[in-house]
Amino acid sequence: MEKAVAVDDRRVSHTVADHDLLGDKVNLSHEEAMHFGALTEEELVIEKKLRRKIDTAIMPMVVLVYLVCA
Repeated sequence: MEKAVAVDDRRVSHTVADHDLLGDKVNLSHEEAMHFGALTEEELVIEKKLRRKIDTAIMPMVVLVYLVCA
């Protein structure tokens, strides 16, 4: 990903590499990376509660927009 930055009316291009963003995590194996993505039982319960809360806030608006457009 490249990002152009204006410096004194000149454009300077900066390249951002994976290792700049990830640091030491760039050398992880696939198994180690998948371990970070696994949720604990407590996190799964919290995720379910959060998903339900978001659904109760968003779904009525989605239905209303659908009915208005139909």
